[in-house]
Amino acid sequence: MYGLIALSNPVILGLHASTHWVIAGVAISTAAAFILWNQRLRVADRRLAAELEAKNHALIAEQALRQQTSAEAKRLAQIFEATTDFVSTCDASGGLQWMNPAGLVLVGRTYENLSGT
Repeated sequence: MYGLIALSNPVILGLHASTHWVIAGVAISTAAAFILWNQRLRVADRRLAAELEAKNHALIAEQALRQQTSAEAKRLAQIFEATTDFVSTCDASGGLQWMNPAGLVLVGRTYENLSGT
């Protein structure tokens, strides 16, 4: 990034047209300095806008994937609830976490008295 160095004193409300600046060791007029600075800001703005657009596309894709995954999980839950087969889940230590209605019927339990099985 280039720094701007004034070679003459600025007026309280602005800069004299004769004020000169040094950018990368080259003395230029105030107008030219501001034009160059403005161009650099525009380039930086375009770069940031492109980065934001890419991040937005990534977020939109992630949101769509999450929605699809959630819909698939709901569908599987409906299948597990409706099947007449025994379906259950356990934690790593073998503790029962969930059992479908058909499984409860097969073992003669209800959701209320399922804990501790």
